[in-house]
Amino acid sequence: MSVAIDGYLKKKSRSNSVLKRAWNKRWFVLAGNILSYSNSSKDKKTSGTFNLADIHDVEKKGSLEFQLVFPERKLLLKAADMVEARRWVAALEAAMHTSEPRNMHASL
Repeated sequence: MSVAIDGYLKKKSRSNSVLKRAWNKRWFVLAGNILSYSNSSKDKKTSGTFNLADIHDVEKKGSLEFQLVFPERKLLLKAADMVEARRWVAALEAAMHTSEPRNMHASL
């Protein structure tokens, strides 16, 4: 499966307390309808994987931030600049619209 886009994005942590949520820099790869991330571009092991067949929407949250809306969670991401944010949103929307819906939720 070929890589549509890859690069560093900041991911908002999933802490239960809003005050403790932090931005963590992660390496993201979008290949087909699978979005995966790891701590760095050199890591061979992924930290998380999302199947875009499960996604409901890609919401723009500002010039640099965008949110992936899944049935059971929201994933808030931030790009380094507006060009990167636009590239990621376009690639995610394209992958979302070409994905077949499935019943099982992606591993988080």
